[in-house]
Amino acid sequence: MHISLNKRKRDAIAGYLFILPTFVGVMTFSIIPIFLSILLSFTDWNFAGKPNFVGLSNYVREFSSDVFRKSLVNTVYYTILSVPGQIIVSLIVALALNKLIKGKTFFRTVYFMPVITSTVAISMVWTWIYDEKFGVINAILKLFNIKGPAWLINEKLVLPSLAIIGIWRRFGYQMVLFLAGLQSISRHYYEAADIDGASSFAKFWYITLPLLTPTMFFACITAIMNSFRVFDLAFIMTGGGPDYASHTLVLEVYRLAFQFMKVGPANAVATIMFIFILVITVIQLKLQEKWVFYEGD
Repeated sequence: MHISLNKRKRDAIAGYLFILPTFVGVMTFSIIPIFLSILLSFTDWNFAGKPNFVGLSNYVREFSSDVFRKSLVNTVYYTILSVPGQIIVSLIVALALNKLIKGKTFFRTVYFMPVITSTVAISMVWTWIYDEKFGVINAILKLFNIKGPAWLINEKLVLPSLAIIGIWRRFGYQMVLFLAGLQSISRHYYEAADIDGASSFAKFWYITLPLLTPTMFFACITAIMNSFRVFDLAFIMTGGGPDYASHTLVLEVYRLAFQFMKVGPANAVATIMFIFILVITVIQLKLQEKWVFYEGD
């Protein structure tokens, strides 16, 4: 018994030692910065001097700011445009690749490349594609005698234009998730459906889609988180313009902190964004019981 207890303690110590680097990393680069950001959101710190406690004044000021409200609406609008697009496109591509016998690895690599490509390179290429005079899109429209718009200057089109880039850039990540989910579905379900004479659509609707809901649930959460943190494309391609039409929450954090040196208000915006993402994630976790199905349920 004494030997058994000592072995259990050694195993426990070994386990804690294995997770220690990850724990230290998460605490150092995630948990502690989050708490510091929340604390700074209640101060008037400007990178210099001692932070002074100002209570909720930063939050009150931001919620009464037209720029903040517009950035919040823009971020939600971008999320609504990009997340369903990413899920639908990635699912369609994953279904197509899952049926390929040859070339699956090649196409999977090609579709995943935008995920790891430099944002600056992507922004430069798409800025040229969207160019009003020399862009590829408007050149194609001109062949049909259609005058192409100024995609990145038009206030109504700039966010949908950025959302298209976001879908193109991120769908490869969800595609890999869906491919893994498709390959984990047992073939016995499809064999039984074939015996019953089920059509391809029936097999997709009653077998594939329900058993993919856990993967879809994870893909939705990650896609929403990424869309709420959109910054690089808007910063490089539009700078948040025209007239704040593509100004997002992260751009507002950058503007307040690094252009106006208002660290307190910037952290207030970051905290609001964190709360929004947290609430949406909690709602999704609560709703998953109604639409997420696991094998054996």
